[in-house]
Amino acid sequence: MIAGPNFGNYQDGFRFGQLGYELVEKPRLEAFQARTYALFGSHVMPWAKHVRTCRNLLHRAFEAANEAGDLVFAAATCSTLNTNLLAAGDPLTEVQREAELGLEIAQKARFGLVTPQAGAYPDAPRLNPEIRLL
Repeated sequence: MIAGPNFGNYQDGFRFGQLGYELVEKPRLEAFQARTYALFGSHVMPWAKHVRTCRNLLHRAFEAANEAGDLVFAAATCSTLNTNLLAAGDPLTEVQREAELGLEIAQKARFGLVTPQAGAYPDAPRLNPEIRLL
């Protein structure tokens, strides 16, 4: 997030992020897995790898947050996954399916950073009556 975009040192930025990823795999650091997976998979890996290679890690972040009972972070990870799907050029039907699942999770968690976005753009093109992807 800093070494690549600010200093042009993407390789070392990736290696530093990978070190954090490897550290949370150690025993007693499970509490940091969801956030580390999500941030590494959404803010570090895309600078060094294709965005599709980040998707597995984003799914792991969601699972770790859900297992830890952190529904707010699970919802945030769903939003990040939607961005990944769009950036990778996945079919909009798949993006819509994931967005609907993510919106349902965000509503259950009462996660305000995601749920208002569903109706924030009244003139946006609509994929279905409940979701707007702009």
